[in-house]
Amino acid sequence: RLSVRLAWSAARPVAANYAVSLRLLDSNDQLRLALDTQPGYGFLPTSLWRPGELVTDRYILALPDDLPPGDSYHLQVLLYQAATLEPVGQARMGDFALPLSTPFEAQATLRIFSLPPLEHPLNVDFGGEVRLAGYDLEQDENALYLTLWWQARQAPEDDYTVFVHLFDPTSDAIVVQSDAGPRNGTYPTFRWAEGEMVSETVTLPLADVPEGTYRLAVGLYDRTVTRLPAIGPDGERLPDDRVILPPDVSVGNE
Repeated sequence: RLSVRLAWSAARPVAANYAVSLRLLDSNDQLRLALDTQPGYGFLPTSLWRPGELVTDRYILALPDDLPPGDSYHLQVLLYQAATLEPVGQARMGDFALPLSTPFEAQATLRIFSLPPLEHPLNVDFGGEVRLAGYDLEQDENALYLTLWWQARQAPEDDYTVFVHLFDPTSDAIVVQSDAGPRNGTYPTFRWAEGEMVSETVTLPLADVPEGTYRLAVGLYDRTVTRLPAIGPDGERLPDDRVILPPDVSVGNE
């Protein structure tokens, strides 16, 4: 048998009671074992979780007798709406060999499939693989903080780079930029699951930017530095395969 202990924490109040699914998969992603239940076998409903509180949950999985020893396995943990089976989030934990010689611990990266309310909702498609669903923007005297929300329309095939350019609209000259994989390269696009929502915050320093009014442009490019086609909500391709975000960005202006 396999004893699994999960530690949950709610970032905000949860209105619904979600179901949880534990799935053991082998190195070929073949499902070997599944358990669908409620958190705490029904005694830890998610609607009672308090933000910031650590909720510890334990499950016992009866392993099949025909499990090949020494193979590599991973555990997939999903939260979903019990009535509709709609996924709320999922995490992959592994890889590990069975039987375990020592306890295996993993810090899960939760996959999100729902979009929170955004200050600036968008619908821009990049190459039919990734959608920019919206963004939030904050600014102080030192920097610009742009939080982007992406959605994988399908599982991306490549490792794409996100470019964010602050530019002068009169000359199109870039005054400060960021070119990096999502979350500074720590969560490459080829790891995204179909339908997954991925947020990242890009910080642009403003200390060396001259006083003036600027615009922000965002897009994606592949390993050959070829930009992915950017298609606006009206179905038209955007110039230079970039989306120019409103509003204007003022630097040093009172």
